[in-house]
Amino acid sequence: MIDNDDPSLDSQDYIDTLLARWTTARPDFSWPALAVTGRIRLLALLVDGITAAIGERQGIKRGELEILIALCRSGERLAATPTELAQQVWITAASITRRVDQLVKQGLVERERESKDDRREVLIRLTSRGQAVAGMAAGEIRAAESNIVAGLEPEEQRMLTELMRKLLLKFDMQGNVSPGRLLRAMRASAEAGEKGGSGRPKA
Repeated sequence: MIDNDDPSLDSQDYIDTLLARWTTARPDFSWPALAVTGRIRLLALLVDGITAAIGERQGIKRGELEILIALCRSGERLAATPTELAQQVWITAASITRRVDQLVKQGLVERERESKDDRREVLIRLTSRGQAVAGMAAGEIRAAESNIVAGLEPEEQRMLTELMRKLLLKFDMQGNVSPGRLLRAMRASAEAGEKGGSGRPKA
């Protein structure tokens, strides 16, 4: 039997189906972690799909929209360096360049020099049109994400938030989890596991 609070048939989801199959295929394994991580992955795919659909309505790809959103939340200057963007959207500098190239072609962002004294310093800045698109998309994403968690009571949302934060903080003792830091922590954790190590990974 699956140790998953014995959900009734009418309340089972896709992960319950996977758990049942794994329990049959490998009864020697315990699968409680999949009950958590599987649903995290599915919810992440759901949010990514929503973001992609919103981007398509604006004629841009999800990855390009993520850059616009990052610039939108960058403060009054509505701009960031490629390095800052790479850290925020969790991709390489080369990928940032390709995405920014497409956004420049569409008139959504522009490149400018942050300093006349250093030609290497480049800022990516939202144009007026980019601000409008980013603001509209951010509002749609917020509404869609609110709808996703609307089935939970406020207290349930608070409890889930605390539990998810607890999981993330496992990989970051400083309490400042960023995608880049988390990725490095996960790699370190995986390497430690392969070597038979233990203990808390360093972010």
